[in-house]
Amino acid sequence: MPIILKGRNLKKMRIEMLNKILKPKNRLMPAVLAAAILLTSASALMLSLSACGPPSLSFETVIISPAIDPTTSEPLDPSEKYGMDTRQIFATIKYKGVMGKDTWRFKWIYKETGETVLDNGDKYKSDEPEGYFQGIVNSNIYITEGDKIIPPGNYTVEFYHNDKLQSSAGFTISKPQMELIDLTLANKIDDRGAPFSTVAEFKTNETVYACISANYVISGNTIKAFWKDSKDNIINEESIDIQQDYYEQSWVWFSLELATAAGTSPIEPGTYSVEILLNNVIFSEAKFKVLKSDPVTFDQGISYTNEEYGFTVSIPDDWAYEEKPSENAIMIEMSPEKYDITRFAFIASLSAPLEPYDKFAEEDATGFAKENGWTQLNSQSRDYNLPNGDAVKEIMYLHQDAQGGKYITIYTFIGHGENVYILYAAAYEDKAAEITQSAYYGILQSLAIK
Repeated sequence: MPIILKGRNLKKMRIEMLNKILKPKNRLMPAVLAAAILLTSASALMLSLSACGPPSLSFETVIISPAIDPTTSEPLDPSEKYGMDTRQIFATIKYKGVMGKDTWRFKWIYKETGETVLDNGDKYKSDEPEGYFQGIVNSNIYITEGDKIIPPGNYTVEFYHNDKLQSSAGFTISKPQMELIDLTLANKIDDRGAPFSTVAEFKTNETVYACISANYVISGNTIKAFWKDSKDNIINEESIDIQQDYYEQSWVWFSLELATAAGTSPIEPGTYSVEILLNNVIFSEAKFKVLKSDPVTFDQGISYTNEEYGFTVSIPDDWAYEEKPSENAIMIEMSPEKYDITRFAFIASLSAPLEPYDKFAEEDATGFAKENGWTQLNSQSRDYNLPNGDAVKEIMYLHQDAQGGKYITIYTFIGHGENVYILYAAAYEDKAAEITQSAYYGILQSLAIK
């Protein structure tokens, strides 16, 4: 929540500080399931029947097979179970005593979803509608693209004569075993969860992504990640219980935000590792280093100028900033890119509504601590003057949360004429001190007031 500046009654000033306890993020980014089933049907081995009267009508059972005899249409190697590498499946039935004008129909049903994947049929012999025949009729599903599959699961094939169910048969395409292929560490991933590049060293303002490639992603499996320090202590862990099936090579990923890891404190520079387990069996482990963040610099010459309040202030290199004006104040929020352990704001306002400054800061800091469930440990202040003679009041507060994490909030008030210029910072006390200090005093020293 940003600083709130309302009208001429500037009663509250709030900056949202990071107060969350890290939980590593994980994502499952599978490829899209595509089962390109091409459908076809055929009737074969049809013989005319001649008799004094209509022959009796009869049907044998539906038989499922991976192939048929090209001459007789008889099923070859019938089976009820198939592997995921199966490319074609036939359903065949023998009949006797049908008329040419009668109709046949096969209905293929994917029982996992209730979807009808094929419903096709025809007349037995439309060019001899009054004749009687015996023979074999069949229907089949198949795929041609090498990377497509017939989806695993249970199927039923129903055979209808003149829209009346005569026989049915079931078969199963077995699920494959899920196998993990590779573990890659990265500081950036694409929308599939795949790494842009392999990285073994990370800055403290980055996120470590553990990207795991898998042959398939199959429901019922569990993938876990254990993030460990150099002494093999687990600093964070997370797991994914897979609920859906994806039958193409896919990516699963976990992430560790270094700036907010291990409870309430950021990760310190050093050597770490992540261990990946599939169904509680170790698959792989990758080590990585966390490097000390680069110091704050002002080499790019980025600055913000406001004519109404007559000031210019420098912005640290690679920091984002946003202008937020109100009726009688202007606020500039600043934050380092991808770095969530510190927040800055520079405010120019009429001074009268905020005086006395120490009372305003105390009320604001107390309210901020109460909102976040923090306990104030201590505070300290000092007064001094800038070279141009402007009076400066600096007040710092130290808070602690329920988990023992410590946070600092700093208010610096600079009075100049009817205006007051405020530099505010909020940060982790133990992990962001260097960045906070260098950025804070760099911004303060750059301030030029007309």
